[in-house]
Amino acid sequence: MSINYDWYPSPKKSADEPTTLHVRPVFNGSVSTDDLAESLQTATSLTIADVKAVLQALNREVGRQLAGGCRVHLEGLGYLTPRLRVEGEVTEDILLRDRNRMVRFSGVNFLADKQLTEAIGAVRLSHTPKATHSQELDDALVEERLADYFTTHDILTRAILQRLLHLSTWKATALLRRLCEEGKLRNAGTDFHPAYVPAEGLSVSLNPT
Repeated sequence: MSINYDWYPSPKKSADEPTTLHVRPVFNGSVSTDDLAESLQTATSLTIADVKAVLQALNREVGRQLAGGCRVHLEGLGYLTPRLRVEGEVTEDILLRDRNRMVRFSGVNFLADKQLTEAIGAVRLSHTPKATHSQELDDALVEERLADYFTTHDILTRAILQRLLHLSTWKATALLRRLCEEGKLRNAGTDFHPAYVPAEGLSVSLNPT
């Protein structure tokens, strides 16, 4: 098995810039906690339930430590650190107390240990023939995917849209903005924590639950 990838045009700061390309992996699927627990069970004397209990406890404890501003080192895996961002533009003339109100938690950074990189071993890379480019998606296909998604789900997020349509973060954000402007989606959440639901402009059979 290999790591599949495809080529994508990089964002340009101006129309005069030449188009450059970058690669992104095309994932071969997802590995769930159940999958990991089953694999680890075969390599240890623990039961699947034991492994899942440890993974869940680890998740809670790592989250607690990160929320407390700690850097967490999982030996053999890597370092996890909290990531922050600034909401808006900050200049030196903005008072410190006002600057502090603009700081938000935005996720978790991960830096792999050398042992993890070595455990991956030799990697085969393969250019995938799959049509994953977001620019190839037309409006009809986007609406079809969204309609299908909302038949079993109530809420759409930017991260879910990225996975659903194989989009980059900035393209997913731009698409959500456009769909809201066109009256096909509306934000039922907040500006800082958006959660999108179908609007009148999107033809969809809603999740009956």
